[in-house]
Amino acid sequence: MPRQIGRITTRDYQDTAHDRVFAAWEHRQRVMVVMPCRTGKTTVAASIIRTFRARTGQQAVFLADRKLLLGHDQAAGTFARAGLKIVRDYGLERPSIEQIIGADVVLSTRQSMVRRVVEWLDRGLPPFGLVIVDECHHAKAPQYRTILGCLSEAKVLGLTATPPEQLPGEEGLGGVFQTTAYELSLPDAVGMGAVVEPIIKVVPAGLDLTGLRPRGGDFTEADLAERIGTQVNRVAYRTKQFLGPWRRFILFVPGVKAAEACAGLLTDLGVPTAAISGQDSEDEQERVKQSHAEGRIRGIACADLLTEGHDAPFLGAVVLARPTMSGRLYRQMAQRGGTPFAGKKNYWLIDLCMNSDTFELAHPADLWAGPGIPEEAMEIARALINTGQATRVSEAIEKAQEWLRDRAERQRMKVAKQQESRHLYYGQARTYRPLGSKRDRVAEMKRTFQEMSRQ
Repeated sequence: MPRQIGRITTRDYQDTAHDRVFAAWEHRQRVMVVMPCRTGKTTVAASIIRTFRARTGQQAVFLADRKLLLGHDQAAGTFARAGLKIVRDYGLERPSIEQIIGADVVLSTRQSMVRRVVEWLDRGLPPFGLVIVDECHHAKAPQYRTILGCLSEAKVLGLTATPPEQLPGEEGLGGVFQTTAYELSLPDAVGMGAVVEPIIKVVPAGLDLTGLRPRGGDFTEADLAERIGTQVNRVAYRTKQFLGPWRRFILFVPGVKAAEACAGLLTDLGVPTAAISGQDSEDEQERVKQSHAEGRIRGIACADLLTEGHDAPFLGAVVLARPTMSGRLYRQMAQRGGTPFAGKKNYWLIDLCMNSDTFELAHPADLWAGPGIPEEAMEIARALINTGQATRVSEAIEKAQEWLRDRAERQRMKVAKQQESRHLYYGQARTYRPLGSKRDRVAEMKRTFQEMSRQ
């Protein structure tokens, strides 16, 4: 049965995550929950905080990489709807001791908490019993390690859609977490209706990537900004051509100048678009996002932004003009449109970079296919998507597996026919085996005639 936490009704998979976290904590201290973007990881955190607070009486701290992830439409809003008493302790927010002690959960950034955790302990305040790290694929950062070292007795929960990679010689997941308590795959989330599967449109924009040199498994932002910055006309015109007349969208491009140029070109083409980047103030970013939500502009062209924590369920399309070899970054960009919305059956994933003869770029089939799919089926599915013969990953996988089954059946029938093939000699059936050389065939014919003469 779904739980009711404040004004939030949880889903079955969120309750399963809640229960498995507490079960994992019986044997491990630092555990992780992996769920796709927009499936309610913060709701899981709120449910766990309520239960933990009721059982132990201890407080929780919720840590994020950036304070935008702690805003009213992010963690703070979810916790408030769940009936939790929150207090903000980051930036210019400096709550009193009374406010802190009376809260169920303290919201903070890693930059603020790393400076205040020692002060917190020196002032004699009770240590946090629970530390929740949002977007915990960043948890290998020194600031997080310092915080977790100071709160060594606390239970730790990491939340992410893109788990940290296990490197040789590291202990635990990413060197921080000891086990994954719960993982929800993207195909399962689609099947449950928790996220929306995209319709994939591979657009031959002709973006030239030759000569780029990946570093650390992906392209650098500076190299991409220089290269794509000279091709913004193609990006803008192709986006306009394939976008449709009404869908609101996010366009991911590398570099601030490219984002601003694309926004200007699209606006001139009759598609009102604004550009934002990390160089803009938080107030300016919020103003643009609010204009987008209210429909005053159709699109946002963003550079190195909105890949984490941005919730825009009204999105009808995501346009990718930022080539990447990183499955993690591709997932964060591509899934921005996956939040369910009233009347929303799908969203378009318009990829301007997928067809590359030079590099093995991240591919949507690797995200939505799920585990256990043979590599040969994956290769066929990628080809079907790239050539436009399938517009959904599920459709491409189904076609690929059907083709492989048909091929296996044809091969089986061929072998059976060879094994059971017969020639009729004078009304009698005689079994033969295909012979490898002319000499063998002549010898076989002689034996056959000798047998026939004796009859």
